[in-house]
Amino acid sequence: MAEIQLDAVVDGPGTHALVVGVSNYPYLDGPQQTLVGKRFGVSNLSSAARSASEIANWLLTEYQNPATPLASLNVLLSPAAGEVVSDPTGKLAAVGRARRDEFEQAVMALAQRSKSPQSMCVVYVAGHGIQLTTRGAFLLLEDCGRSDKANELYGAADMAGLHGAFMAQGQALNQVWFVDACRQRPSFANSFEELAGAFTLSKSAIEKVDSSVLFLAASSREAAFAEIGGTTLFSQALLTMLRGAAAVGPDDVCDVWNVPVLRLADRLAPAVKKLAGAKQAKQQVDVTGKVNPNVVQRFARPPMVRFHPMLDPGEAAATARASLKARGATVLSDAPWPVDCDVAAGLYTLSVTTDPPFQPIDGWAVNLEPPSFDEPLRVST
Repeated sequence: MAEIQLDAVVDGPGTHALVVGVSNYPYLDGPQQTLVGKRFGVSNLSSAARSASEIANWLLTEYQNPATPLASLNVLLSPAAGEVVSDPTGKLAAVGRARRDEFEQAVMALAQRSKSPQSMCVVYVAGHGIQLTTRGAFLLLEDCGRSDKANELYGAADMAGLHGAFMAQGQALNQVWFVDACRQRPSFANSFEELAGAFTLSKSAIEKVDSSVLFLAASSREAAFAEIGGTTLFSQALLTMLRGAAAVGPDDVCDVWNVPVLRLADRLAPAVKKLAGAKQAKQQVDVTGKVNPNVVQRFARPPMVRFHPMLDPGEAAATARASLKARGATVLSDAPWPVDCDVAAGLYTLSVTTDPPFQPIDGWAVNLEPPSFDEPLRVST
């Protein structure tokens, strides 16, 4: 297990994270394939390790939460041959492999570090996944399919079980888990009354966390998709949401622009569905666990919004011009249509001038929230 060396030491409550990406499966695919591994019927991936590295880089360079700054980060990556891992900081060069032993050590370290109730716990895993029950979600690790182990699932991790175990007393009160993997039942599972051996932890009968959400990239019995040699659709949508697309303005929960878990739960699934639909695929995100208010990301300044309003009727756009003001300051002045620019999220006063027979819009209050404002503006005659 290789812990990332962070630039600053956190004295007090912090965010403790585990990121795992598995693309290489020597016992399931290739010359080392075993009889056990062959039964899984899967091949090496080309995007899981890369996707995990992108999430790790986001945590290292973009994550902001002054109440619980990043205090520890463990990363396990098993890239496939030719897969390019993203490492702009140079901190991922010596991370551990995503094998059973290393994974166990990383999970136990996470459990120990996140014992402070005021801490935050973040988990993201990507790779091949299977499902044995309708609520289950297993991640296959690099050494899945080893022939020298008694159980078929020795090289697998029960992510739903681990999530449940971490909801017990003595763990961080606020947690967010992401399982970026398929959830299809392997055909050979029908030959067994029970498949054992996957790594998990005992679950307490008493759940004490305030918020612990489990985002599953695929619904029951469904697949999760990726761009070959790129990143997974789930990780793409997730990063877009965390970078501002799921942000909300200051409120009673947080006094700055932030990504709350409730908004993330609301927007992530449609975003993944849209990406999959563009590739003529179907992918439905499942959200489970204890979904209560919790801030996943904070922003030092308002995130950007694509301001691209439409005019109704469209003929009014021929001579229309738009102006935007925020707190009396002019942000956009007499801009001709079509208007398409990025502005900081927030409250604005919008004015639109146009030639007769259309009437101008004067001083209309608009609340611009990420990711975009493309609503039709009705101009009367």
